[in-house]
Amino acid sequence: MGGSCGVGGTILILAGPQHAEIPQEERVLNNIEVVMDISGSMSAPYGDGTRSTEALQAINDFTTFRKDDAFGSPSSATKSSTGCR
Repeated sequence: MGGSCGVGGTILILAGPQHAEIPQEERVLNNIEVVMDISGSMSAPYGDGTRSTEALQAINDFTTFRKDDAFGSPSSATKSSTGCR
């Protein structure tokens, strides 16, 4: 039985933190909110698709490029201060 405790203790030590020091670089998280026009004009042809499909592709490309940031979008129930719908 004594031999198995030695192996378990070794695994525990190896699984622990390897460096007990403060990281050299601090990670900065950017919160980015995405807002998109959903009016009828977004169905107009643009490039190989519509304005809407091109805008969605641009948002996808941007969020993929900025993979270390946090993204969100406002609730669809939110109305702008100008009263636009």
